[in-house]
Amino acid sequence: MSRKAISDSDGQVLAQMLYTNNTLRKLELDGNLLGPKSAAEFGKALKVNKSLKLLDLESNQLTVDG
Repeated sequence: MSRKAISDSDGQVLAQMLYTNNTLRKLELDGNLLGPKSAAEFGKALKVNKSLKLLDLESNQLTVDG
């Protein structure tokens, strides 16, 4: 799902799906339009999800200051 122009709000939805997903092992989201809200939601989801082994969020605007 790299370089697909996934928005920050869509990233939040993807992160929320990780709360219940127990089969996904790798999620590559580099080069999208994810922002601080997505980053926060992924952080919460990763506290619960134990199956995901790789999450690539490279080249996104994950902080408020870019």
